[in-house]
Amino acid sequence: ITRDFAYVNRGMEAPRTQLRVELRSSSGTEWVWGPEGAEDHVRGPAGDWCRVVTQRVHPLDTELVAKGPHAAEFLGLAQAFAGPPGAGRQPSGTGSSDSKE
Repeated sequence: ITRDFAYVNRGMEAPRTQLRVELRSSSGTEWVWGPEGAEDHVRGPAGDWCRVVTQRVHPLDTELVAKGPHAAEFLGLAQAFAGPPGAGRQPSGTGSSDSKE
């Protein structure tokens, strides 16, 4: 998943800010992309990330935490499939949105 693709696919210009993504596998392994200290970052379970970028669930209905305006925006735009952007999902209100930073 490239950040630029998420924006270009929607006719938007990608922000030039740095983004860090920290995902935790079900076995506890951590996967990290992006520079340490980036103002914008996304953290949480890898399974939640996969469901968000395949548009199976709304980010607010997951344990993902997005800090920074561009991180939150990217979560709403990211997609792990080719082609035009999908409509996405509406929040169900059953997630842990109160755990967001």
